[in-house]
Amino acid sequence: MRERWFWGHVRIRALSGVIVAAMGRSGHSLGRRAFLAGAGAALAAPASAGLVCTGFTEAAPGGVQRCTVGVPSVAVQGAGQLCRYWCWAACIQSLFATTGYVISDQQRIVEALFGRRDVCATATGAEIIRTINRDWKADDGRWFRAWAQPLLDLTLGLRNANVAQGVAWDLANGYPLINGALGHATLLTAMTYLTDRAGGSKGILDITVRDPWVPVGQPAAPRSLSAEELKSTFFVAQVRVYA
Repeated sequence: MRERWFWGHVRIRALSGVIVAAMGRSGHSLGRRAFLAGAGAALAAPASAGLVCTGFTEAAPGGVQRCTVGVPSVAVQGAGQLCRYWCWAACIQSLFATTGYVISDQQRIVEALFGRRDVCATATGAEIIRTINRDWKADDGRWFRAWAQPLLDLTLGLRNANVAQGVAWDLANGYPLINGALGHATLLTAMTYLTDRAGGSKGILDITVRDPWVPVGQPAAPRSLSAEELKSTFFVAQVRVYA
């Protein structure tokens, strides 16, 4: 039976590989089939984003440069989780709010998955994707459609050598992602990395997330992923919201 991976504030068996190991390797990119489901609908305006790079460390053709890409802190609407295992729901809530669609009732997201509002339970990566992929109604009455796909899901055997490049592209275009490591989901909002003159990745230095594990009533807190979390990341999902 396939192991169920927890998405709450709990620690589970670590997986090696992931983002750091994916840097600098070539591989097959994920297709855009999932996002084509939104064709014909207007893509909601992404959050503002920024990309800042230093000069190269050596004269051409060598050298690397340090780049930081991400969604500015002021643009991120982070929500805290309302129960121990609802980090996944809080991340979905935060992502929707950052794109301009506020769902203040976190239990609506929980109900979308479990059919009940009072289930304080974890969710797998596949369940997170399934929960996101539907039509939603914001607090102000506007309907929107959300669509997600995994860039990485090691629990399903989905590996992607270009996951870091995919993360950088999404962040540069103002799209936060959902990151899963050590059994906990966070909202990935910024990344600092090294790149060469050909655009090849040479390593990740820092990943900034909004962590929903905060006292009830407080917004998700910004922090950097630990080295252990970086090495143990097993799930990364990109999300688009259509008006």
